[in-house]
Amino acid sequence: MTDNKNNRNAEQIRLTTEGHWYHGDYPILHERTIQFFNRNINRDAQGKYFLSGEDKPIFFTVEDTPFFIIKIEKTIAGFLITLNDDTIELLNLSTLWTKNQNSLYCVVKGGQFKAKFLRTTYNEMAQSIEQNGKKFVLVFQNKKYPIADKAPDLKVPEIHKNEISK
Repeated sequence: MTDNKNNRNAEQIRLTTEGHWYHGDYPILHERTIQFFNRNINRDAQGKYFLSGEDKPIFFTVEDTPFFIIKIEKTIAGFLITLNDDTIELLNLSTLWTKNQNSLYCVVKGGQFKAKFLRTTYNEMAQSIEQNGKKFVLVFQNKKYPIADKAPDLKVPEIHKNEISK
């Protein structure tokens, strides 16, 4: 007799803490599939993540964050970050936080999603981080931006605001 719960877990799509996609125990390696997944990440009003772009939503498990910063460019206006979905946005320096003092995070997509700096981008950002007493700050253009110890609250995704107001 098979356990339906174990079968469901074996079929589950998940995104790991390092930004790798899996289907059950098997890594998803097809580059276009990975791009499709990264570009179609959404979150419902209950906070569950799903892939849009199909006839029905495909729910998946996120071990840490749904987005990852894969590239940073320091400019006169701030830090331009490239996410794993290939979008580029200006980093909101007031949304930085750490987890276990070895991972750096921020909020992206207009405050709707969390993103994690991968090791290489974390190391780049570390060049602008200083210790200020027991806390850490990011220094940009002679201004200090505190790095929080916990994640800020996220905004409800735009596509679900109508569902909540009903």
